[in-house]
Amino acid sequence: MPLLLSGVVTPSVRRNAQTGAEEPQPFAREAKYFAESRVLHRTVRAVLEGVDKSGALVGTIMHISAEINLGAELLRAGLGRIADWSVQLSSEPALLRQAEAGAKGARLN
Repeated sequence: MPLLLSGVVTPSVRRNAQTGAEEPQPFAREAKYFAESRVLHRTVRAVLEGVDKSGALVGTIMHISAEINLGAELLRAGLGRIADWSVQLSSEPALLRQAEAGAKGARLN
């Protein structure tokens, strides 16, 4: 079951219903690669923080060995933005806002 990152929204890749072709938003592939390269085949800790309107789980993913918050890292790299509807569910909203502000200040992605 997928886990939505609390407080973070990233660009997505949508599939065209008529043609079946993938239509990525700007930086969607970069954001996916960034996230996968940090958590795929690694031990992570998922902190469940809530459920959205459609019943999807919302939480934080932490890398065990370095205690790195994946959502904050995506924001710090400029590959996402704050999701106001779920930032209040996050245990570290100030960290997320600071990460986004740093990326905006540096004009990343």
